[in-house]
Amino acid sequence: MKQNLKPVTKQFKKLFSYCLIINLFLAFIVFHAFGAVHIIYNDNEDNYGSGNPDNDMSICGSDSRNPIEFNIFVENIPQQNAYLAVFINDVDFDQGEYDEVFINGNSLGYAVGEDELNYSTLFVIPDLSWVQEGKNLVQIYVDQLYHTRWCATTQSGQLIIDEGSGTLPEQTRMYLNYITMLVIHNPLALHKAVHLI
Repeated sequence: MKQNLKPVTKQFKKLFSYCLIINLFLAFIVFHAFGAVHIIYNDNEDNYGSGNPDNDMSICGSDSRNPIEFNIFVENIPQQNAYLAVFINDVDFDQGEYDEVFINGNSLGYAVGEDELNYSTLFVIPDLSWVQEGKNLVQIYVDQLYHTRWCATTQSGQLIIDEGSGTLPEQTRMYLNYITMLVIHNPLALHKAVHLI
């Protein structure tokens, strides 16, 4: 959250809206296709990996506890697909807040959202070896660009893997990866992808 910011252009708002719509579209497909969803709502880790919570689910970029971190535990490693969804409040993505998300030290991209609103960002995990049996560390580095300007609150994290009854065809999986990478890494290029839906 940041006050006294210049309003964004109508074009960017439109593209950002497309970004959010596509993100929800992805979430709908994946959550209906898979049955194995591992979810965490509370802090259960600190920056030292001790397994003790440091109460950093709601912090600003300047906080010494940055990044937000928590563990998601799974029983089996994925064989075909894996996704991470993070539900975060107050990510001012359209105003320049970049909160980078990692799983087990591997970057997945940036969470999206709006000022003081809740949004879920769905990431395709491109390398299944990034998901481990047992503990999986999720880190959210708040305000990667400025380190002092923005704050965010994580509501939950979900790891979706392919032990459920549904699977996604390879063509659909490639499409989801393509669209998701546009959403996360280059929202201004979304006009090239919107017409594909």
